[in-house]
Formats: sequence, structure tokens, C-alpha cells
Amino acid sequence: MFLHGGFFGPDNYIIKSLHKLGRLPVQIVQGQYDTICPMAFAWQVATALPGARLYVSPVAAHDASETENRARLQQLIAGI
Repeated sequence: MFLHGGFFGPDNYIIKSLHKLGRLPVQIVQGQYDTICPMAFAWQVATALPGARLYVSPVAAHDASETENRARLQQLIAGI
């Protein structure tokens, strides 16, 4: 858990505030074995945002330098 709750407001602050993003396109890259940011949270965010797309890396965890996560992030940045 973040020290001091990550300085976020009340419980579920992020989920409760997602509506402010409207239909902004959001790309979420999530490693299936991520224990730092569990898949359930990525799923909640993706389903709460109409403009979101969730990409799951089947054998990756949290780090962006992991092969699958890095490849997907590079594709998204390049607009592929």
C-alpha cells in the first residue's frame, strides 16, 4: 500500500473520479502476473471508461521492460 494512501482522497478515489475523463482514449497495458497493480483494478478502469482499451500481456508482470509489456507499449506509441 502507498505511504499515506498515495495522498489520494477517500477510498476508491480513482474509480469514483474516472467519469471526469469522459470518452478520452485510454490504453491500458496490464501484465497478467502483476502483483503490484492487480488485474482487477485494470479491469475496473477499462470497463468504467468508454474510451478505454485493455491489453493483457499473458506472461508479463508489472515492469514495462518485460518483453510483452514493452512490445505493446512500443506499438501503442508508434500508433500501430
